[in-house]
Amino acid sequence: MLINKSIDDFLAETAAKRPLLPAGGSSIALCAAMASALTEFTANTTIGLEGYEDVQEHMDGISQGASEFRERFTSYMDEDAEAYSELVAAYRMPQETELEIISRTEMISQSAKKATLVPLSLAQDTYQLLGLIQTALDKGNSKAAGDARTASYLAKAAIHASINNVKINIAMLDDPDFTHDVILRIQSLENSLASE
Repeated sequence: MLINKSIDDFLAETAAKRPLLPAGGSSIALCAAMASALTEFTANTTIGLEGYEDVQEHMDGISQGASEFRERFTSYMDEDAEAYSELVAAYRMPQETELEIISRTEMISQSAKKATLVPLSLAQDTYQLLGLIQTALDKGNSKAAGDARTASYLAKAAIHASINNVKINIAMLDDPDFTHDVILRIQSLENSLASE
């Protein structure tokens, strides 16, 4: 699991020419996990703090919700790496015979769909995290407001970067219905972000 690597090892492997993983998608998921952790921190430093008695339930919920998102985002680190590996493997399949070409084309399509859905799910989940971040910022420990704002910036960066990966991957597909559905979903996300 990528999350079990040291920070130094993860960065060194990301920077290395070979192997190709971890790549951008895993880094985006880590960025979202960091946003979750900072949201948790903001809530946790509010719990039990004098002057914030009225928001304890809110903060308990935010802490728990952000913790669940953090776990989900660290899972996305590996899911994205797996999806990318499958796509690379599909492109490397033999294409000497007609049957091999058909098989390769089908595997590329399946792998590209998976490689599209992982960052799309990551973007959608990270957008949901933004709601928790905003509540933590509005109602949480004012001394942790900088941490909550950092969480917000990280989350928004993760959403934009994930949408970018989705757009790259759907360009490889020849499935108009699937592509149309994905485009509608990312447009909805982009519209929601624009109104933030």
